[in-house]
Amino acid sequence: MTAEFLKSTPTIEDPAAAAFLMNPGLFRFFQPFFTTERTLTQAARLLEVKPNVLFYRLKQMLALGIVEVVRTQRRGGRAMPLYRSSFSSCFIPLRATPYADLFSLMRTNDDLLNQHLVRGLARVWDGQAGSWGWHCRIDEFGLLQAREANEEKDWDPLVDSLPATLHHWGFLALTDPQAKAMQRELDEVVRRYSRLSSVRGAARRRLHVIRVGMAPMVRPA
Repeated sequence: MTAEFLKSTPTIEDPAAAAFLMNPGLFRFFQPFFTTERTLTQAARLLEVKPNVLFYRLKQMLALGIVEVVRTQRRGGRAMPLYRSSFSSCFIPLRATPYADLFSLMRTNDDLLNQHLVRGLARVWDGQAGSWGWHCRIDEFGLLQAREANEEKDWDPLVDSLPATLHHWGFLALTDPQAKAMQRELDEVVRRYSRLSSVRGAARRRLHVIRVGMAPMVRPA
């Protein structure tokens, strides 16, 4: 995302609004209204919570200015407010968040997103025969490598009969040119399949969690 694009995006400077939006447990109450008009009852049904539970959070969001009443509609002789987020996208600067630094912010967001990936991996892998466990070893760089392994069965996640899963992580000793080449290749792969994902009217598709990352190794102080 470019700085030019962010110029047209509302900035959340209110620490209370930022804290609400960045709290996963609270953000779920905001999601039904994000760019979509819904009544309180519709949103509560979507969240599978009682309307009075959502009403309390809705009052908070209205007070914070992140949700607004966009119109009312009559149902059964009653005027029903429809609510929607006050923006279609937003930028929350680090200074408005409860996090001390970028590392803390990224770690919190990464932990949340990683849960989706791990949940999907475990669902597929746990359906395979054998006994799963944890394999630990010291690699050639003297670093601890630990990952899940099956003690009874060699299995290949790439076979056509299994849903698509991939879980690579580790440490690679690369020259700077090699690392930049790998970075660009990975970026191109993600961009290529992102373009396919955005095509409408394609054959039946399944939502997948994608996580790709790389960075120079920084040893803890």
